[in-house]
Amino acid sequence: HLWGANCPAPATPLDFTVAPSGNEAQLAKDIIAKLRTASKPALLLGIEVQRYGLATEVTALVNKLGIPWSSTLLGKSVIPEQTPGFIGVYGGVNAPPSVIQTVEKADALLTLGCIMGRQYRRLVQNSHSKMALAFNGTAKIGTAAAKPASLRALVAALNAEAWQTSPAHNA
Repeated sequence: HLWGANCPAPATPLDFTVAPSGNEAQLAKDIIAKLRTASKPALLLGIEVQRYGLATEVTALVNKLGIPWSSTLLGKSVIPEQTPGFIGVYGGVNAPPSVIQTVEKADALLTLGCIMGRQYRRLVQNSHSKMALAFNGTAKIGTAAAKPASLRALVAALNAEAWQTSPAHNA
């Protein structure tokens, strides 16, 4: 009976914003600390960057960090691929070998807004202790429990953290 039920249209535009949880500043500190100690850090961007209108803020973060970055298949072109450090699109086993090498062998991998479908299973299984995952209103660093987090507030907090780029990261 539900399939045929009338569903009224929303009276106002839908609001998809995720309110800050208060965890974002500490999560950003922990993520930056993890990236600082890495010799091969990388960044993977997903579709939520576009869905939440964060292209400008994430481009600023990519430029600030100066580490190799990739996007998921859904996240292709969420920020301009001419942004320095772009290594190509990561689509699991079907990605170019150089992209697989950089993403899967990263000793610290920050993923922002990535919806991890089955093509990313190997990455998540093999790298979950090295990953910081931020998507769907949560953030998870390594094997720690996920915490509520707004992607917008987390990106802002990451942009506010002090960072020193290392030419070795993009060698």
